[in-house]
Amino acid sequence: MKERQLQETEAKYEVLRKGLTEQVEKQRYSEKTCEGLCEDIEVETQKWLQLRDLERRATAMIKCSVSGQRQLARKLDAFLTSSCEAMSNLELELTVVLRRLGLDQKSDGKAIANSADVMLVQSSHQSV
Repeated sequence: MKERQLQETEAKYEVLRKGLTEQVEKQRYSEKTCEGLCEDIEVETQKWLQLRDLERRATAMIKCSVSGQRQLARKLDAFLTSSCEAMSNLELELTVVLRRLGLDQKSDGKAIANSADVMLVQSSHQSV
């Protein structure tokens, strides 16, 4: 009788231990992913600061010459194209991460967990 109770207790313990291990692994993955996204956001922030500087220079160059304007326009177009591509890639990465974490991306910019726990994530980016 005690042997059976001990086996049942050990089985329950093993289930709990496995569940805890999975939760710890998910937490580590989530933290690592968030760190990566934070780094990506920092890079994008630097790019936007660079864009503002280019715009400031553009204003000065417009006063100087037409050829400078054309050169700046090409640089700005190239920068904006790469920035838009980078933003799209970040959005795709975020969607993949949310799916891996068990979240479904909703059309209104919110993500809701599939489990009994509900988590809301508001998107700060609005598509044009």
